[in-house]
Amino acid sequence: MSRVGRPFQGDDVRNEARLRELDRKTAGIAAVAQAAQEAVASGSLGDVGWTEVTSSVTGLVGGTRTAVALLADVPVLAGRHYRVHAVLSPYSTDGSTPTFADAFLLYTLDGSDPTTSSPVLVQGLGYYPSGGIPVTAHLTRRFVPGADAPLSLLLAVTGQSGRAHAVAGSATAPIQVWVEDIGPVPA
Repeated sequence: MSRVGRPFQGDDVRNEARLRELDRKTAGIAAVAQAAQEAVASGSLGDVGWTEVTSSVTGLVGGTRTAVALLADVPVLAGRHYRVHAVLSPYSTDGSTPTFADAFLLYTLDGSDPTTSSPVLVQGLGYYPSGGIPVTAHLTRRFVPGADAPLSLLLAVTGQSGRAHAVAGSATAPIQVWVEDIGPVPA
């Protein structure tokens, strides 16, 4: 087949052979791209949204739920599994006795930012020893949205009533919140 719309002669034969080889290679690349798209559709997409806070959040009043980190507008799709994660290191700032703190991931699916009174997606209780030593806490939960939506997460902490608290964060040990796509919901 001639690409110039006329019978080929002389150098056109060599060019036509090069173009046919390119067509073969392109067809191979298209097949690989199609296979990759199918693999993505049937498998994990990995992390689809994340945030980090690289400084400590201080001045948390015990008994009051306080916002620590916000991850906004992560697109999630109906029919897919997601895993939400948070890593934080809360500690007491006012004494040498052991204490505890509740950590919460609160969420919205309507494009608005969650508040400390939004629905709770996952909650965990952290106990930490005396001396203001931060202890790393992990929150994790699977999540399947009922419809395509923007997922927003707020990490919040409530310390033991009557105590002062903080959440440690630094460049090498940040407060983190992220969402991982772990694949389609099995049929």
